[in-house]
Amino acid sequence: MGRYFETIRIKDEQRLYEASIHWSIYIWPSFWTLVTLGVAIPFTVFWFIAAAIEQSTSEMVISNRRLVAKFGLIRRTSIEQRLSKIDSIVVRQGLLGRMLNYGKVYVYGSGASLSPFGPMGNPLAFKRAIETAIADGETAAIPQANEQAARL
Repeated sequence: MGRYFETIRIKDEQRLYEASIHWSIYIWPSFWTLVTLGVAIPFTVFWFIAAAIEQSTSEMVISNRRLVAKFGLIRRTSIEQRLSKIDSIVVRQGLLGRMLNYGKVYVYGSGASLSPFGPMGNPLAFKRAIETAIADGETAAIPQANEQAARL
């Protein structure tokens, strides 16, 4: 993990938290294989392969400057959102997600942008890591502002 992040990392940027796609993406192919008593195996094999590729090629990283996510192998979707532009964070977990501790995290930024992350394991920890990174960035900016004010 972290291959994409390392290629786009900017100066003085540090990885704070990394999440991965939760194993729950295998639930539906497994369910349909069992329900059809194995008749659907030729179809669900492709579903399993697609899920495995999605899980192995996706990465979600929180750095000290931004959120970075990359999904997909052939058709790539990447998300990069500065921490200073984040307005709100929403965690969505259904009943099964609560039981298995997975869910999706939606990050709303200024300008009505929406960045979906997941499904990931422990989405509340991801949300907490974002909030901590934002708070640490704000407290780091205060001494710099004080130094600039003292120079004036």
